[in-house]
Amino acid sequence: MVCLKPRKKIESSIKTESCKNETKVINSFQSNVIVVCKKNRKKIRRRLRRLLKWYDFIEIPNPMVPGGPAITTFTLPTPPDTFGPEVPISSSFITLSRIDLNDRAELKATLVWNFGVTLVDAGPEITVVSQQMQFSIWRDAPLTGTLLCTVVDTRNLTQISLDAPAGTVMSSTATTSFSCTDSLISGRTHRYFLTGAAGVANGFIVDLNDGGAPTPITDFNSPTVTELHFSGSIIDRN
Repeated sequence: MVCLKPRKKIESSIKTESCKNETKVINSFQSNVIVVCKKNRKKIRRRLRRLLKWYDFIEIPNPMVPGGPAITTFTLPTPPDTFGPEVPISSSFITLSRIDLNDRAELKATLVWNFGVTLVDAGPEITVVSQQMQFSIWRDAPLTGTLLCTVVDTRNLTQISLDAPAGTVMSSTATTSFSCTDSLISGRTHRYFLTGAAGVANGFIVDLNDGGAPTPITDFNSPTVTELHFSGSIIDRN
């Protein structure tokens, strides 16, 4: 059985794929398919599924290098503010290119951060801490560009210490992952940035030597981001 070919001449930028029942003509940008039906010889234009056009990512620290200092340290808010100053998370960014107006950018971020408190008195005691953080993704510039999305995450820490000396750091590590989509983007190339801000911290310490009366904590350690994974993809228009 021989497949029918399109009657019109196909330019060199077009390629064909043949099968038993139809001939598919795919344009050079892989954006659509023309199917020539054998029975009625009609051409049916079909859109291909969304395609990946561009991808970029950053990972800090390098996963091949263990350990490393804090990437960003955040200042806790001063009442009545609910969040401290928003600052860029690292000076790194991702760059996405080959963007058309009907394309969309899919952005994903994972941040590892730490919070806690330093003991003023020796144990035995119970430490309870709650810390809130805010993270955002921006297009073109951090803080002054286009804000695309913001996520707020709250984590808790409860630790029991029987004999920890004064000056011991009680800390916890949290992971926040979020994603968002950027669409109707004008311009072929854009940069994307991460920012963060520390929210309100709350907590108390229960001294097991004085009958278990809770004492509010007034001095918390500044939260830090110690690891980030940030990626972006440009998906061809639907």
